[in-house]
Amino acid sequence: MVVPLLGERTAELLEIPLMLGVIVAAAAWLVRHRLDHSRLSSTLAVGFIALGMVLIADLAVGIWLRGLSATEVFFDRDPVTGAVYYAALLFFAVMPTIITHVRRS
Repeated sequence: MVVPLLGERTAELLEIPLMLGVIVAAAAWLVRHRLDHSRLSSTLAVGFIALGMVLIADLAVGIWLRGLSATEVFFDRDPVTGAVYYAALLFFAVMPTIITHVRRS
């Protein structure tokens, strides 16, 4: 709906703030309800396991629904939005650790 009006790059960049908000809210919920007394190393492990699951889901959707190869799924992205997307994924992986550290401070 937005892509024809604004273009693919702009539409993807507009999606990032929503994605970051969901990442922070989900990580805060996870730390509060599941990882409340965990060590920072275990929260980092949880974040990177979740990152692995997201990457597997990206791969599955790319291959089975979009008909792409694994290389295309991960490397054929717009340079700007691809970099922002992967930075957001890294943020996703470390957010439980960040929230745990902030709650302890």
